Amino acid sequence: MTGGSGSAAPSARSFIGKAEAGRDISIVSKSGVGAVGITLIVAFVLAVVLGASFYLIPIGDNGLSAERSFEDILLETMQREGYFSDPAINESQSQIVTCLQHRLRDDAIVLVNGEPLGFYQECYPEFMTYCFMDDQIIYPAMEDSTVYVYRNGEKIANSEHAFVDTIVCSKEGDSVAFLVDAKDGGIAVNNSGILWDPHHGVGNETLTFSDNGESLAYLASGRSGLYYLVKDNAPWKFRSRSFVRGLLEFSPDSTRVAYGAIVASSDENAEHQIVVVDDEWTSQPYDFIGRDSLTFSPDSKRLAFSAFLGDQVFAVVDGQPWMNFESFVNNSLKFSPDSQRFAYIAIEGDMHRVVVDRRVWRAYDSSGENTLTFSPDSERLAYVALDGGQAFVVADGNEWDRYDSFGSGGLLFSPNSVHLAYFAIERPKNGEEVFFIVKDNVAWEPYESADTSTIRFSEDSESLAYLAIQGPNGFVVEDNSEVVTRARVRFWLDLMNIPGFRNSGNEDA
Repeated sequence: MTGGSGSAAPSARSFIGKAEAGRDISIVSKSGVGAVGITLIVAFVLAVVLGASFYLIPIGDNGLSAERSFEDILLETMQREGYFSDPAINESQSQIVTCLQHRLRDDAIVLVNGEPLGFYQECYPEFMTYCFMDDQIIYPAMEDSTVYVYRNGEKIANSEHAFVDTIVCSKEGDSVAFLVDAKDGGIAVNNSGILWDPHHGVGNETLTFSDNGESLAYLASGRSGLYYLVKDNAPWKFRSRSFVRGLLEFSPDSTRVAYGAIVASSDENAEHQIVVVDDEWTSQPYDFIGRDSLTFSPDSKRLAFSAFLGDQVFAVVDGQPWMNFESFVNNSLKFSPDSQRFAYIAIEGDMHRVVVDRRVWRAYDSSGENTLTFSPDSERLAYVALDGGQAFVVADGNEWDRYDSFGSGGLLFSPNSVHLAYFAIERPKNGEEVFFIVKDNVAWEPYESADTSTIRFSEDSESLAYLAIQGPNGFVVEDNSEVVTRARVRFWLDLMNIPGFRNSGNEDA
């Protein structure tokens, strides 16, 4: 779901193979959280395993100082009565945030990677809610008997009520919203700190920003007990018994909203689920709507979702059910970039098969997660199939060569849609597994490991490169050869969005 309480932080570098911290490539440490962060996690796990509870010692003479490190205080804290909240980790795994709260005194610390971010009266470890925006952390805490919302230790809003329940950030990280406890139920607050109109109840898990961060929607209920959607502080007219969790979605252009509603069937004691789009009932009733299945087309004009009716399972596209299967692969519903084509992976008799434009491809044992991919020109379609203990690409319905497994990172088409590449894995019987690129069904030279997030085609589609690791060295590999010139290394590193990387295999690089 877009704009949820997740992070807008960059994705973690995805390493496969035997890359180890401390090798001569600076990117290996990008996913690390630091020794102090690891200390926090280990301490927390030890406490849980040993059944111990530990609280923060009072801040003051016994608090942090130049002579007493955080590790010293942490060790002493573990010997006292107290607790941590569960650590929260951002998407890139570069920040661990937690809160330490004294049981008897109004003393609390919010910590990031083991370093104090702020000192407060309360930081609510039982209910701590965080929101990550790139390198910024949004969280609630009490100071001077007032609950505030903080961004990296700086106040951005305050609440006159006792409790902040949920915080979410927009996808681009420029807007924040949260819910507070109030006599009239949850109240949505935007990032300026202005209270929105109150409602009797708010589905806190439904608070959702549009992709552009300019609109906010959530499900609320009135005193009648009926639910409705609130978009930008304006309630919709459609009312229902309840809503389907995990089903609220903005369109890519941020102008449309769809959600799942629960309504009464012809038998008043039974219920059905429907999809509401732009304040209108747009689908026939089903027994269930697939969780997280609402999918808008790139042009925002079309909508698809999975639905269950009796023993039948459908992909519903533009309000019309397609052919019936036993089940679906989660998150496999895909519109093509031009919004004209539609594909998904269905399950029939424990076998996976692609359905594209109502045509069914050959069935295999399983399919690679999140690998179903349209080409940029929308003409081609490919995915990774798993069959007989091997993995291989099926492109445009045709099988490629089979290998032992495939690497993370998915499939990548070239900008002109002509070429297709992915990472494959082979496990020789008497050797270590190796990793290599397969481009247009031709295998490249293998390496011990690779950063699968770095695979890139050049803008003219003529070249392909990625970061490979062999022994203590890291290399930029372009068109199956190690790059040896500084200018070309920098060209690819810029394309890969990696500012610091030393190609230690060649001094000129």
